[in-house]
Amino acid sequence: MACEISNLRRMPSMRRTIGLQELEGRVRDDLRFLGYHPNNWQTARRGKNGLYQVVIIGGGMAGMAAAFALLKVGIFNIVMVDQQPAGKEGPWDTYARMKALRTSKKWIGPSVGMPSLTFQSWYEAQFGSFAWELLRKIPTHLWMEYLSWFKKMLKFPLQNDTKLISITREEEYLKLELSNGTIITEKLVLATGLNGFGGYIIPDFMQHVPKSHWAHTNEQIDFAALQGKRIAIIGGGDAGLDAAGTALEQGAKSVDLHIRRKALPVENVTIGSNFVLSNGEYGLCSDDEKDEIFRYIFDTGLSPPNESLLRVEKFPNFKLHTETDFEKILKNFDFYILATGPAIDGSKQPEIAPFNDQVLHWGDQGYNHPKVAKFPYLGKYFEFLEKEKGAAPFLKDIHCFNHASVISHGGLGSGIALIGVGAQLLAQGIRNDSFIKTTKNEYLSMFRSKISHSLEELEYQLPQ
Repeated sequence: MACEISNLRRMPSMRRTIGLQELEGRVRDDLRFLGYHPNNWQTARRGKNGLYQVVIIGGGMAGMAAAFALLKVGIFNIVMVDQQPAGKEGPWDTYARMKALRTSKKWIGPSVGMPSLTFQSWYEAQFGSFAWELLRKIPTHLWMEYLSWFKKMLKFPLQNDTKLISITREEEYLKLELSNGTIITEKLVLATGLNGFGGYIIPDFMQHVPKSHWAHTNEQIDFAALQGKRIAIIGGGDAGLDAAGTALEQGAKSVDLHIRRKALPVENVTIGSNFVLSNGEYGLCSDDEKDEIFRYIFDTGLSPPNESLLRVEKFPNFKLHTETDFEKILKNFDFYILATGPAIDGSKQPEIAPFNDQVLHWGDQGYNHPKVAKFPYLGKYFEFLEKEKGAAPFLKDIHCFNHASVISHGGLGSGIALIGVGAQLLAQGIRNDSFIKTTKNEYLSMFRSKISHSLEELEYQLPQ
């Protein structure tokens, strides 16, 4: 009998579905138990002369993880800004066109180590633990719903429809010109996703094609307007195949996918790279080993997900073309979709370009692979480093918490798997630096003053 009871307890279908309302109560209790929003350890500096301690550019998954981690360590004088309208932050409801996430459902995402804020908790609260066991991969639309709930529960200070225009130095602070005004901050976190360090790649052969005739997979595309049109996809990665699938499902007359390679990559280096990049051990690799990993990934290419291949192969009006001479096909189609990936080139990012020459890059360290060299060589806490020591000390106050951090930090600053771990590292670095620069001297002064006062009292009470 004891054995039967034990087996029943292990059956996921027997566990109670608690409901979202009960989970939200649990979240509030967990935050209270953690001391979320305790008295600020830097109360004297909060809001000083309109100064922010940290400004986060980007209100998507990385920005929310960073904000939560900062709030958990007692840094409250922060603000997040995002150029998209509310509910459109990040790629999930804009240019992420896969039906389901490509990463494992088990990764804990932006929850920063808090179980009640994980996707699994949110999902099981509504659909039950048995449904979770049956779930193979997370549907993209549910992931976006979860992130919206995550944002609601944590009540982040987020300003939407706000774009960063420029970054300049003002005394010991950073002055940020935004599309709706100017603010001053001690620290800046660039949680700007795939396009945050140079936008996206536009091949030379597309330079003279009017923008009305092409779009990039890393931007929003009105696929309904492409109904009945002949479409060419330039690039054969997962983004290209998912764009092809979306166009076909929306009624495109034909979709031709063109690649330079002799064939789509079939060696699944994604398994090895995901293991290395999605585990904290990546930080134990030497610079030479990190360079070796990414040279291999860039040169070999990543095999597209099986789901993306199955999505397009059922359409008779889809064709794959290899070894394409792209310039010869430019007049053969009605519309072109570039699946050429993000550009890594700070000189093409308007707010970074004025000081990009002062930033240390992997190429400056002797790693000259064309797809490696322009990545920023970041410090331990995702901060920019100076190419010439002492020439641009303000760079250490700008933290690159986006896709451009991937060679320096693996998946800690980009992707679902370890974004919460990376956010904790980022927050600890900002707290440490802030304490060393300002609070430490204030604390020691107060501490010494109390010691002096106590000794004076003691001396007064001693018999003469």
